[in-house]
Amino acid sequence: MEESSDPSFWQEVIRNAFLEPVVIALLFVLFVYWIYKSIVNYRENGISRGTYFNIIILIFLLVIPISFILLTEAIALKASQFSSTSYMTVGVFRWGTLFGVLCPLATIMTYKYSKFKSGLTMFWHLFTLLIGWLRGEWLGIIFVSFPILAIFYFLLFHHAQIVFPASNPESKEEKNNKFRAMFWYIWGAQYPFWVAESSATRSVAKRVDGNYFKDFGHPGIVWMYSHQVVGQSVGVEFNNADGPGITFVEQYERPIAIVDLRTQLRPTLFDAITKDGIQIKAVVFVSFKIDQDDWSEWDKETRHRIWRVAPILQDGLKPDENIGSSYPYSAARIHAVLSTSSISSPTDDEATPNIYWDEIVVQRVVKEARLVLSERTFDELWVPKKDSRGASALDEIAGDIKDRSIPYLREIGVQLFASRVVNFVFEEDSPLRKQLITTWISSWEQRINSIKLDGKTAAERLRSQARTSAKATFLASVAESLARARNVNGDLPKQVVALNFIATLKGLLQTTNGEDMEQQSAKLEAWKLFMRNNRGDES
Repeated sequence: MEESSDPSFWQEVIRNAFLEPVVIALLFVLFVYWIYKSIVNYRENGISRGTYFNIIILIFLLVIPISFILLTEAIALKASQFSSTSYMTVGVFRWGTLFGVLCPLATIMTYKYSKFKSGLTMFWHLFTLLIGWLRGEWLGIIFVSFPILAIFYFLLFHHAQIVFPASNPESKEEKNNKFRAMFWYIWGAQYPFWVAESSATRSVAKRVDGNYFKDFGHPGIVWMYSHQVVGQSVGVEFNNADGPGITFVEQYERPIAIVDLRTQLRPTLFDAITKDGIQIKAVVFVSFKIDQDDWSEWDKETRHRIWRVAPILQDGLKPDENIGSSYPYSAARIHAVLSTSSISSPTDDEATPNIYWDEIVVQRVVKEARLVLSERTFDELWVPKKDSRGASALDEIAGDIKDRSIPYLREIGVQLFASRVVNFVFEEDSPLRKQLITTWISSWEQRINSIKLDGKTAAERLRSQARTSAKATFLASVAESLARARNVNGDLPKQVVALNFIATLKGLLQTTNGEDMEQQSAKLEAWKLFMRNNRGDES
């Protein structure tokens, strides 16, 4: 103890610790780095903010390394004075302390997000440095360990380009971001990695967990399909829209919802009340997508009306992202459609809040559909108000719903193609269903009876007309036959006149069809024969 308190002992410790210029250079670099960060913080936040944090950084960068160097030097110098511990040199103490402290410390700090991965990474790096140290101390580290680490990170850079999909393979910024994400991943300090669950998903799944509130570890990664974009938020405020493909998120940013740029088709069942107070269920079919049209050709009145409601759309006159692809889009329109719903904070059980932009659109159309149906009585659901050739009540309802929905959906950057009620649903045991069946059966019975009655009336009228026509024809034929006989000879016998009359009737019967004609012809032949016989007797 007395020797340890001797000033000459500590002088020797300090002299030995800082004898090597590499140690001094390293401490100087750390101090310069701290000065640089302090200046940056002062310019951004002023002197009142970040002061305590800068002091903590100074302790970690200077005080702890200096204390480590002096303490290990003192222990090694003390151990060298005894034969039993003379082998415990300062190098053994320092490397043993580095392995014994840094590996567990790295594991503890990142265990929540990486388990033992960061501890193994730290062990491999220290082992690589130890190999160089054993080969030639500082020169060995510079010429052996550093090249090995350089090769490792070179391979890691290219490995990151393979593991993470590329949106723009020629972009250096994208390549660097993927490498940084992979670098922090092997150290267990990464920001989260999110992936779209499917091509039709409305949310993202967190594949790799992480803490996006740290000052280091960025960027995080969000990957989605070529027809999807993601809305990102900072806290409870919408930040921006990015995609498709791979995108990178910075501190405090997180994805809130996936927006599908394809045309969406949504059938929805909803409740409604008709004008006469009858509750019904209807199915509405909606077709829509994020508007990709150029709005610069709209009239000023329409544009200013939309801008008054949604000022963000002043930057969304035309698509400005993903130009030249099959799915161009406007970031402002994505912002508008996602801003129609509040953003909740993520919980431990749910990585991202359930904000489904397509449900917002469908709910608005359903609201207008309820209003349209409430303006019609129950019977008017099937009977068009404008009764004309080809008119349909469902077509009228569809037109009213679409006309009312389009102005609102334009205000959130959505283009509506169709909104149509395609069916009405009634439960089997519903009293309304039974009443409708009874009413429809009665209506059809009345219609059938009316048709039968009209048929009987028409048949009776035709029979009456036929009888009247037959009588008139018969009388006209008789008169014509008698007139012809008189014209020939006014003194003709009665039998000749009768034969002429019979011939006329026979010609009349030949103009008709059926079995009755044959019977009547046979009777006339009999009468003709009878007349001839009587004529012979008279002569």
